[in-house]
Amino acid sequence: VRDFYGGLPRLHYEKASVACPNDRKQAVTEFVARHADRFGAREVNSLDGVRLEFEDAWVLIRASGTQPLVRVIVEAEGEERMRRLLLEGGDLVRDAMR
Repeated sequence: VRDFYGGLPRLHYEKASVACPNDRKQAVTEFVARHADRFGAREVNSLDGVRLEFEDAWVLIRASGTQPLVRVIVEAEGEERMRRLLLEGGDLVRDAMR
């Protein structure tokens, strides 16, 4: 089992929240979906928020169902890549709030 897990890449995971009034969540989500091409993702899925798929990472931007927040969740093979995507995702949500 150790050999199996030892051969897997180490993934870095982080999430952040951006305050967003409940009545703006839908508009923010739609804005994010329209501007997701900023990231250059190989695939965009809008089933549950906006999920961006990359070769080495994924980003999920979705409205919280229980709090006035939009969450940005990132998992990437590299820590620097993860942090950059987290910042860019938060910036996109804040752009939508303007």
